[in-house]
Amino acid sequence: MLQCPFCLVVGLEGDRTCYKCGRPYRPGITQRGLSMTLGVIFAATMLAAIFLIIPPSFTPLTWLASVITIALMTGGAWVSGSILGWIIGAFVCEC
Repeated sequence: MLQCPFCLVVGLEGDRTCYKCGRPYRPGITQRGLSMTLGVIFAATMLAAIFLIIPPSFTPLTWLASVITIALMTGGAWVSGSILGWIIGAFVCEC
């Protein structure tokens, strides 16, 4: 028998979440959390690589194109990291 630490309802041993409040009994990494974390790490790494390793030159004529390119590259890195985290989380995470 498990007791929820948040709402103090007693649950069964095989339950993963509390049936009353919906919170998990055991804290741990979830597939969604891993996916979001890897997405943020990939996006931050891409942004750091763009601005620190190859700093873009902003001129008034190419400013809009530079901003759009940086946003697309960072967004692509975020999506790539999220997909990779989702795939890894499918094999590693419990629920």
